[in-house]
Amino acid sequence: MKRLIYILIISICLFPNLIKAEECTNKDRTRLQKQADNVTYILEEYEEDGQTYFKATFSGVSKEIRIFNNGTLLSYYNLSDDFVNEIVVKRMIPGKKYIYDIYGSNNCFFTSLRKVTVNIPKINKFYNDEVCKGISDYLLCQKFNDLNLEYDEFLNKVNNYKARKNIKKDNETISNEKNENNFDFLKLYNKLYWPTFIGLICILILLIILWKKENKKNKL
Repeated sequence: MKRLIYILIISICLFPNLIKAEECTNKDRTRLQKQADNVTYILEEYEEDGQTYFKATFSGVSKEIRIFNNGTLLSYYNLSDDFVNEIVVKRMIPGKKYIYDIYGSNNCFFTSLRKVTVNIPKINKFYNDEVCKGISDYLLCQKFNDLNLEYDEFLNKVNNYKARKNIKKDNETISNEKNENNFDFLKLYNKLYWPTFIGLICILILLIILWKKENKKNKL
């Protein structure tokens, strides 16, 4: 009975504050809505105790709004000295989806101004496999990828990709060798063309001179 009385007393004391917190005029809502729309976030990966987590850094959070996690029922406030600052939420699990609502921190306390959905990338369970060495940029070998493949299917796709990549490299090598051979021939041609041409002209002139001298002798 005493416990019920305490709860009743606390409820009576808090009720006026709750009513005040829910005051949300059109002017309040318009002002707070603009502040909520300015909130952005970035995701960063980090390691802790050998586990991979993400943290979300919410920027543009004013003192007049709060960020509420619908899963944990926790509210995050800007407790810094600046009117607008950042809020960092840590230990976000890869592959999970987090839904946040932005409310007013004083007025419009229970009025959702904006909903923010944060999708955390899922870790590719095969990214560290031996077959992925040297091709970590390939889609199926990237660390964060939501693959719905069995291992045998994954292995087959990666090996096919490797085979295609090697064929392409071989073709590029052959093409480069052909280009180099053509280039060498052109260099040799350009190098020998003019000296040969000039030499032939000189020989032709010499033959003409000798021929004319021979004709003169015959006439005498």
